[in-house]
Amino acid sequence: MVLRRELRALRAAAGLGLPVPEVVFFRQDDGVSELVLQEIVDAATLHQTLLEATSTVRLQILETIARVIGRLHAAGWTHGSLAETHILVKRTGERTPWFIDWEKARWAPQATKSDLARFFRRTQVLSLEERRAFLAAYHSARR
Repeated sequence: MVLRRELRALRAAAGLGLPVPEVVFFRQDDGVSELVLQEIVDAATLHQTLLEATSTVRLQILETIARVIGRLHAAGWTHGSLAETHILVKRTGERTPWFIDWEKARWAPQATKSDLARFFRRTQVLSLEERRAFLAAYHSARR
């Protein structure tokens, strides 16, 4: 049941054009489920990325993530477990963020504020300036 919920959320997020791993395979037989996702190569957790990045790169990554979360919430979906460890960032190139661990995601427009609050509680390395920039990008994406 949990993997079917994750599959449904991944498909919804992909349909919105959000950066999530591609579903390679799903099977459910006699109460046993399998979900295989595309490997995300050369990526680190958001936490590790922010510790290693310059302030300019940090802001760019955070604004990109904020826009993704804003689009997710504008569509009425919540991730349910937004945290530094559930966002992977490519180490090279465009530094694309990938959102993983969708097993708690659901369509719940009334819960988007608590989803965002959870992200801020679980993301410990943000300065006040970064939080403000994040919120500005988030709100612009929700419009």
